[in-house]
Amino acid sequence: MKLIQRTERLYELKMGYVKAFLVEGEDQLVLIDTGTAGKGKEILEALDLAGLDSKRLKHIIISHLHKDHTGSLAELKKLTGATIYAHEAEASDMEEGIVIRAYTPSPEFPANILVPLLAGKGKDERQTGCKVDVRLKGDEFLEIGGGIQIVATPGHTKGHICCLLAEEKILLAGDVGSGGKKPGYPLLFEDMETGKESLRALGKMEFNTAYFCHGRTIENEASRKFRERF
Repeated sequence: MKLIQRTERLYELKMGYVKAFLVEGEDQLVLIDTGTAGKGKEILEALDLAGLDSKRLKHIIISHLHKDHTGSLAELKKLTGATIYAHEAEASDMEEGIVIRAYTPSPEFPANILVPLLAGKGKDERQTGCKVDVRLKGDEFLEIGGGIQIVATPGHTKGHICCLLAEEKILLAGDVGSGGKKPGYPLLFEDMETGKESLRALGKMEFNTAYFCHGRTIENEASRKFRERF
């Protein structure tokens, strides 16, 4: 696992094919997504090695319920007692441990090949569930980590959310799309038309940098690139 400081308060956790993010507030840390299963202790060790003190991890925000984002959630909840946040449309399924629902592969190649490998073949795949303490609607401003704006971006899953660090003009995009020179579609959609609407809506916002859980960061004029792409 690799912990990389991106800004004064933002860190990126690279865990193989998926990334999570950490936002530092004055006295607490906020983790956004938890990677795949079995990463909980490794995440806390990475924080301690970086001098961030894992005991300050008090909040975990989940972008959506897929297993590469919630895999270590139950473990981290047990280890830290952190408050768990997720959209209300994801919460009950997360508590039951559901990690995949019916989906349509992205129209972009090679999604038809990769989706069954990465996402699983059936909507009944499960892991250990975890209680969601705060059920979000998708328009909240959270007074944690120095301030985090929640942005509802359904489509990839029905309760997908992004996190906006407004002062820095940074979007933590989760899996709303994929990163690169320009934004692309995610590998799958629960509702493709809704997902496309979410991508277009992001293009109407103003942010300079977009970090994705899959794919390269868009470092300049990111919202303009969403407008041009979608």
